[in-house]
Amino acid sequence: MKVLFISVGLVTSLSGVNSTKGRYLSRHFFSDMTHTVNDRQLHQVDVQGGTLLGCYVPKFLRRVKLLAYPWIISNMLFRAVKRHRSIGGYDAIVAREPIVAGVIAVFVSRLLRLPLLVEMNGNYSSKVVWGEENYNLVSAVKRALVMRLIPFVLNRAGAIRVLYPWQLQPYSGLKDLSRKTFCFHEFTQVENIMPSNNCKPYLLALGSPWFIKGFDLLIKAFVMIAEHHKDITLKVVGYFPRGGHKYLESLANGNKNIQICKPVKHSDAQLLISECKCFILPSRTEAMGRVLLESMAHRKAIIASDADGIPHYVKNEINGLIFESGDAGALAKCISRILEDDKLRLNIASNGERMVRSEYTEKQYADRYAAMLKSVL
Repeated sequence: MKVLFISVGLVTSLSGVNSTKGRYLSRHFFSDMTHTVNDRQLHQVDVQGGTLLGCYVPKFLRRVKLLAYPWIISNMLFRAVKRHRSIGGYDAIVAREPIVAGVIAVFVSRLLRLPLLVEMNGNYSSKVVWGEENYNLVSAVKRALVMRLIPFVLNRAGAIRVLYPWQLQPYSGLKDLSRKTFCFHEFTQVENIMPSNNCKPYLLALGSPWFIKGFDLLIKAFVMIAEHHKDITLKVVGYFPRGGHKYLESLANGNKNIQICKPVKHSDAQLLISECKCFILPSRTEAMGRVLLESMAHRKAIIASDADGIPHYVKNEINGLIFESGDAGALAKCISRILEDDKLRLNIASNGERMVRSEYTEKQYADRYAAMLKSVL
């Protein structure tokens, strides 16, 4: 079975290609993947499990999306048809997201007369996604266009992968897609994570963008409980552009137990998770959150908001504590409970590890993906 994955995400080096994911999927099928690249040497490169088909975008086009997209669409269409003929034909086309990649995949699948699969890897209906802290008229227009475009793409798909059961509810104009919809987690490397008994006195949050991840809410919540937990530190790790760092520092108000840190490599992030007392994900929108599964595999207690798909993976009082998204006061109460009740914290952590190893492994992802593909062939 040969599959073409279409993505317009930028790859700057081969380290940006998930070779581990490719190795698991290659047990079921051979795959090519399209990406935009900024290096002509990545035009066509063999990687584990398939081939990277790079669409080089010149610098002058990268600065203007309205010019870049026609270039990307035409380039990927041409490359897909050429590659299809040279390898003896694909069996299916997969769009890694339903917007730009989705439109390209619709054209390719129709042109080559192949089944189309679409991945829903985010909540594209959320206003936060389009405007973050500044939702304005331009943001509203973009969102309105996407809300019409996504049903156009999904209605032409033979199968749709969602991350949580209610993910398609915001979109109007959809046909009955219940038999075409498959719900399972995104690929996350958890099988090789070995839980550590290290537990240092800090709470951890990491990710970006900071506003979407709700780091401002977390700092506000920590300030509320800091006086009663002077031995606990809060570490917030991420990328903070456009004055975000200064704003978060102003919320911390000089509290030395709040550390706002620059982004770190994946290996360093895993070390931080392995040694934290509790991992916190206070997102305003979140379809899944790979870091939740990683934290479970590290056997760490989790506090998370009820945004979007999070409650599908974090069950309140079972493998985590859930609070209403945007409510700093409710988050503060959850933090206090975790810090003051070791039995609760350890029980949640143990349940999370059992859950991730029984339901959300790499092998289960690959098996479920292969079953979805077979459904359209």
